[in-house]
Amino acid sequence: MNEDGSLAYRLNIAYESAGSFRDFTDSRRYFIAPSLTWTISPSTKLTLEASYLQDRRSPDTGLIVLNGSDRPANLPFNRTLADPDNYAMNFDETRAYLFLDHKFSDDISVRTAFRYTTSFESFREGLSFIRSLRDDNRTVELGISSTDQFYETYTFQNDLIWQFNTGAIAHTLLFGLEVNNGFGRFSSQVPPEQQNVTGGLLDIFEPNYNAITYTGGFQVFEDGDFQKRNMFGVYLQDQITIANNIKLLVGGRFDSVDTEQLFQVDEFVVEQRDSAFSPRLGLVYQPNENLSLYASYSRSFVPVLGRSAINQPFQPTRGTQYEVGAKADFLDGRLSAVVLSPPLLDILLSLGVQPAGYAEVDLLNTKVFDRPSQQIPYLGKRVTSQPVNLGDRHNPSIEKLLQLKPDLILGEKFYLKENYKLFSSIAPTAFFQTEGETGWKSVMPIIAQALNREEQAQQAIASHNQLVRTAKSQLAPVVSGQTIIVLGWQPTSNQSFIFASGFITGLLEDLGFRVIVGAPNRPNTSIEAIASIKADYILIMPSGDNTISNAKQQWQNDPILRLIPAAQAGKIYFMDYQIARIRGPIAAEVFINQIQQLLQPS
Repeated sequence: MNEDGSLAYRLNIAYESAGSFRDFTDSRRYFIAPSLTWTISPSTKLTLEASYLQDRRSPDTGLIVLNGSDRPANLPFNRTLADPDNYAMNFDETRAYLFLDHKFSDDISVRTAFRYTTSFESFREGLSFIRSLRDDNRTVELGISSTDQFYETYTFQNDLIWQFNTGAIAHTLLFGLEVNNGFGRFSSQVPPEQQNVTGGLLDIFEPNYNAITYTGGFQVFEDGDFQKRNMFGVYLQDQITIANNIKLLVGGRFDSVDTEQLFQVDEFVVEQRDSAFSPRLGLVYQPNENLSLYASYSRSFVPVLGRSAINQPFQPTRGTQYEVGAKADFLDGRLSAVVLSPPLLDILLSLGVQPAGYAEVDLLNTKVFDRPSQQIPYLGKRVTSQPVNLGDRHNPSIEKLLQLKPDLILGEKFYLKENYKLFSSIAPTAFFQTEGETGWKSVMPIIAQALNREEQAQQAIASHNQLVRTAKSQLAPVVSGQTIIVLGWQPTSNQSFIFASGFITGLLEDLGFRVIVGAPNRPNTSIEAIASIKADYILIMPSGDNTISNAKQQWQNDPILRLIPAAQAGKIYFMDYQIARIRGPIAAEVFINQIQQLLQPS
């Protein structure tokens, strides 16, 4: 939204109007969800999200089972057992979320979240439903509900995360506070005796909807009926890495809740206070790479609003869980997985899994990757198999996939989501979004769980975080407080672009730079515009058909570029654009090592 890219927005809008093969059943839905993100600084981000849903529908009452039978009645598929003149449900929901994320340092961060929701469910037009089936096994008694329910909830939550070591033992400490206030109001817009009418009869085999009449009714709510709940929770948890193969989790949460309920028709008046402490313990021991032994104990506390059939308030639900078990990789890593992009190959290799097939960015004229270290940039040295070449990631070979018969297909969403059904018919398929500052960190645990490689994922992420901390400390004298801009440099200079927030810029921020970012759509930027940007450092990543040697020549020959202060200070650096396309943990390690070599040559 602005020049430095610190403001970003998204707007989702949806509309649905649907009929049904079932009589009298239709729906209409409107949905809008705007969001706004303000990156206040490299360590602080504020996000506002909101949504509104309006849902108007006549719900399907479903099938009916006759007395003495275990099968649905033999009725036409389109038949609806309801009163079409009283068959509407209206639902409106509003949600608003405000998130503030701040990193005090690499080891200490906080997230504050505020949530506000309202929902309004109305049957004031009358909602028909089946009350019972008569003994003749063909007549149902219908009722109509004409009531309103409104709910409003406020939630405020703070989480503080601190990573630290006590000697050789690593800790991830979580401390949090949560406040949740909820209120419900119940009413009706019809006379009391019509709030819930009864006695409407309908023959399910020969229905005459025009002949339905109602003989009774009763009151459900009075003005002023309500439910109210105020809840406070505080929790503390420490995940302790005693050794690489031993992890301990110790934590607990204390909850206190006050509830009030008033339903005047049934003379139900309740005020109660409940509280509980819920501990949590867990231990994981990994005697070898393929086997994990675990044990856990936890308690839970869930307040329950409402009342029983005998008009008594529900007590909070308490649960206790004991679990002891083992997880083993009986396949010893032999699961046949294919990956359809470099980022996912990076993740797979970091988990210690070799690919059965691979699709590169560009098509390579070879049947198999028989020389992966030369054929697959940066990642090939870690490929010990000879994966089948599936072509390029835009159009992977369906014929080769069918021949390969993989156990799992992994791809990127923005390339292959349109053909999901086709790929999933060959093998279980998962597509992921790997772009963004922490794209691979969110994707890796999901893939690791599918491959039974959770421990490897945790180790890879921990190793990356340690690498960043070490590199930041070493580079601090050079980069602390310094600005940098990253340019995707085309053979034609005026077609170059400024990197937006993402993998490369995120790593530079982690290392201590203040990064000047471009717009997400990467518009072309002229040489004159680049020269006007005041940056202490400039990183050039030749893209398209450009090369590092050609880009260097361009900068040496252009008089405008030579006069840029960073160029005159010798702070122009060049790096392979392929690293930006791989954007996984291995690529991150390569990038950090190269940045250190460029800025602190030995």
